[in-house]
Amino acid sequence: MPDELGWLDFEQAVEQMLERDALIRNEEELAVLGGEFTADRLAEFLAAWDFAAMPYRIWEYAHRITFTEPEARALDLLERGRLFGAGGDLSLRRDGARVLWSFTGAARTPAPADFDARNFWRKHPGSELRQHDATALLWGDYSDERQRWHDDRVGWADLNYPCADAGARVAGKRLSINYTVFSDGGQTAFIWWKELKRDGEGHD
Repeated sequence: MPDELGWLDFEQAVEQMLERDALIRNEEELAVLGGEFTADRLAEFLAAWDFAAMPYRIWEYAHRITFTEPEARALDLLERGRLFGAGGDLSLRRDGARVLWSFTGAARTPAPADFDARNFWRKHPGSELRQHDATALLWGDYSDERQRWHDDRVGWADLNYPCADAGARVAGKRLSINYTVFSDGGQTAFIWWKELKRDGEGHD
């Protein structure tokens, strides 16, 4: 931790990094799942999940990006999806006639039935992942007109970030995303996006 002069105690930081309690060793501590399926099963795959604890949803279609429920009529145009929250982080990516997916999240989250999900821990027994929490500042600012945080850098996309604090207008505030990084041998292996929050530091 930095001392009162702002210096970093390197030895203490290393000790904290090497703390054994910070290691994740099995599916009883963290669910890591993944796999693929044919694109015509996309609606079936989405219906197999309980998204109650993953309220943040980003859908990237060939023609636009939304933060709402997926459009049933436009699933053929869906290229990517990301659903996340306290329950986990599910990522989807279309690759031709198949969809690749991965999930990192709450321990003992059941894999969707009939989709031949792969379990990281069973494929790689003895693995150890080190975790640390982080925060990143998002682009965009609060829009009085929209009553939302809005990113206007991409004109064709209606990027209104969903946030529980959406009604709490504070001048100059932006949104941050809280997430957890899981690394293997010093390399990032998995990331769990968890929450969008109003940034409290007033970054511009």
